[in-house]
Amino acid sequence: MKSHCTTPRKNHDGSVSIQGHADIETWRPWKHPLGFGVFGCARDPASGAKLSKGLLPILHAAPSDDPDDPLLAIRSSVPPFIRDTMRRMIHFPIELLELAAQDEEAWLQLRLSNPALLVLIASTYAQDPLWGIGRYREILRLPQRKILRRLGYPPHWWRLLRKVRSELLMSHTYIQLLQVALRKPHMARLLSHVAEINGDVLMLAVEHFRIVVDSPELLARAATNDWALATPVYQQVDAIVTARRAIGKRPFWPYRKLPRDLSLAAAGMHRAATLAGIDLKKTYPAPPVNPDLEWTAVADSHELQEVAEQFRNCARDLQFAISSGMASLYYSTQLDEDAVCVLLEFQGEWRVTQVVGIENALVEPARKQRIRAHFNAALATEGGRQ
Repeated sequence: MKSHCTTPRKNHDGSVSIQGHADIETWRPWKHPLGFGVFGCARDPASGAKLSKGLLPILHAAPSDDPDDPLLAIRSSVPPFIRDTMRRMIHFPIELLELAAQDEEAWLQLRLSNPALLVLIASTYAQDPLWGIGRYREILRLPQRKILRRLGYPPHWWRLLRKVRSELLMSHTYIQLLQVALRKPHMARLLSHVAEINGDVLMLAVEHFRIVVDSPELLARAATNDWALATPVYQQVDAIVTARRAIGKRPFWPYRKLPRDLSLAAAGMHRAATLAGIDLKKTYPAPPVNPDLEWTAVADSHELQEVAEQFRNCARDLQFAISSGMASLYYSTQLDEDAVCVLLEFQGEWRVTQVVGIENALVEPARKQRIRAHFNAALATEGGRQ
């Protein structure tokens, strides 16, 4: 695998300059007198995160890579345990590397005890780089309460951040949602009682916090979801509220005691809206890979429901992830016993995360590899929707 960079050039001080996204960017090695990191690179306009073409060969170079690539010297300078840890951290990777270079031991302790807090520090650094990375050396060494106070957040958030365990929920979007949720009246107290804060809990807390305050059992149900981005409880609550509002029923949330099966209640309200001639269809953002003769991308909530029924799986739980642009679902245009669903998720970049058959059946390895290769090639050609 060749480096993704254009003609890297090693400088006299050990740094490496490459043609980046917009300009010449320079990578300094670990323990460089001026500090490790990349300078002159582009930034993501939403999160402020640094974007560098040099990151891939530095973190993920293989033995078959070009041994003369100067970026491999930068890779070799990074401690192996930092590289190994960073492969599992998909958001703010450059900021996290630069923080690790400030104090390896304090960084690793925080990574193990409260990874969401560590990513919050990286996010803060990305959005306010004028502070300078040096200031964070002291911050990393502080107790977690004091870290939050120094960053301008309520100190008691440290316990709640520990409940965010999935790397998928540590993106700029979800971090902002978490901050919104924690600032809702009474929400921090309610969230202190859930075992884990996943995407379902987060969306309920943000979008339907008044309902959650009256029916906190919803959070407990949502916290049991195995997949971080699945939002079945939120979708059921949202479907009930949306349908009741559309057909003019009050109150919008009628339950003092929760139904045992919210999905049945949501389906009933959806049928009532349909009979009243009201279309509750939600249209999804454009997919990262254009559909073709072999693959169809799910375009709206009605089609998602149809795919869930045809494939007899839990595809409907992807509603929020797809509608928010964090996932995209494709399925075989030819619907037969060999039909396949392909899930792409945005994890800093678009990745193929699932390839499954009907009822989530395993796909033959060679075919699965060909499907992955097809989508990876399309992503590389089309660039993926940003």
